[in-house]
Amino acid sequence: FLRGSGWLHHIIGNWEISGINQFQSGAPFSVRTGNDIAGVGSGSGSQFYNLVGDPYIDPTGFTDSAVWFNKAAFARPAAGTFGKQPKNLLYNPSFWSWDMGLRKNFVVTEHQKLQARWEVFNVPNHPNWGGADANPTSGTFGLVTGKTGDRRVMQLALKYFF
Repeated sequence: FLRGSGWLHHIIGNWEISGINQFQSGAPFSVRTGNDIAGVGSGSGSQFYNLVGDPYIDPTGFTDSAVWFNKAAFARPAAGTFGKQPKNLLYNPSFWSWDMGLRKNFVVTEHQKLQARWEVFNVPNHPNWGGADANPTSGTFGLVTGKTGDRRVMQLALKYFF
C-alpha cells in the first residue's frame, strides 16, 4: 500500500517524523556569598549563610520574576564564624523541551530525491526559567530573573539529494 507507485502513494507515502524530548530536574544550589564573613582572607571562596527557617515555598504559583524560595529562612552569620546550612539545600527550576520534525520525501529519479522539511523547536512554547539568585547580598536575592532557551521556533527547508 505505502510502497506502490500510484497517486495515493505519492500523497501518503514517504513521510518521516522525528522528535526529541529533554527533561531535567533543577540543579542543586546553596545560599552563599563571596564576602569574607568568617575572616579567613580573600580568595577563600564563597561562604554559607545560616539556615534559620523553612526555605521552601509552593512553586506552583511561580510567575515571571517571582521569589523562588523563602528569603527570610537565611541569616548572615556572626562575624568570624562560618554559616550553618546543608550543602545543595535548594533546587533551581527544572528544564524541559520538546522538538519535532516532519519530512516528506519525493522521488525524482532512481538516484535523486527531494525532501520537504518542517521543524519546530520548543513545540509547546514552554518557558524554562533560569537559576535563582542565591547571593543574599544581591538586590535580586531569591528571584529568578531570566529564562533559558528560546521561544517556539519553526523552520522550513527543501533539500535536493543527488
